[in-house]
Amino acid sequence: MADAWLEAAKITAERELHEKGFLHLHARLYGQHLVIYSEAGDERDNRARLTQTRRDVFRMGMANHHGRWEPAPFTGTLSEMLTVLMEQFGFILAK
Repeated sequence: MADAWLEAAKITAERELHEKGFLHLHARLYGQHLVIYSEAGDERDNRARLTQTRRDVFRMGMANHHGRWEPAPFTGTLSEMLTVLMEQFGFILAK
């Protein structure tokens, strides 16, 4: 089970995404990864992944058109990574 800090990060990420209008997105934990995805019926469409490298530092990855993870050259706090996602990669998060 994920630690309480990472669980809180998941809740924060989903809340911040929803506050910015990305109501179709959800967050889930997979090990040390915080996965941002959308759902259509029974299918999940992965959009981005934030991998915890230290307690308060994440490394970003993006899902390619095959659903495989590609590294992105960004690391930072949860807040910084969400800002980069929403401001620079809104097209990846769009419905």
